[in-house]
Amino acid sequence: MGLEIITIIAILTLLAICLGVSFFWIFFIETATQITSNPTFFEVMVLMRSKAVPLMWVIFVITLVCGVILSVISPSRTEPYLLKIGLVSLILYLGSVIVKFAWLERIAIAAQSSLVNNLLLGFSLICITVSYWSFLHYALNPKI
Repeated sequence: MGLEIITIIAILTLLAICLGVSFFWIFFIETATQITSNPTFFEVMVLMRSKAVPLMWVIFVITLVCGVILSVISPSRTEPYLLKIGLVSLILYLGSVIVKFAWLERIAIAAQSSLVNNLLLGFSLICITVSYWSFLHYALNPKI
């Protein structure tokens, strides 16, 4: 299996985690926080987040390392600019996730459904989708 395929699988995993967590938050957690103020519910949320975030960072580091290696070595396929687009969008995704987590740590759970949160979510989804698209098209290009 080539490095391009490993990168694509890792980006797809990140995309699935990002979409899954985002939709889970939007449809279930926001609704549940409006209905209940049970402290056990919030403890479960913190536990889930403590398990999901390290997994996401491990997959992200694998993706970033593969993307950097692909960009550093001489391109083996046509259109190597797609690697740079993928890497830049992956770094922008990292920045949006860091801003989102840093911002969410400072506000109360009830205020997390704000417009800024939704904009950050949309931006991070666009970044990871562009990264996936560019790495996929690079992998589909013919070899030199």
